[in-house]
Amino acid sequence: MARAKVHYMVDCFHPDAGQPDGFRKESFSVVAYDGAEAIREAKNSFFGREPSYFHVRAVTRKSVNVIYKSNATG
Repeated sequence: MARAKVHYMVDCFHPDAGQPDGFRKESFSVVAYDGAEAIREAKNSFFGREPSYFHVRAVTRKSVNVIYKSNATG
């Protein structure tokens, strides 16, 4: 049976008082072989502008699963 093609997305949440929930969401994709590598890449990709918290999602054609949630600091 063929393995489902998975890609990984990172959702970053930055404080923003103008938003209803108090955070502005930005999303970007991460190129990784598996979930552990995707989490590692996400943690290393903020370049000095680290969000309050972030989620890493594994996305296939049929499902979206959150595989990592950082601790909220804001």
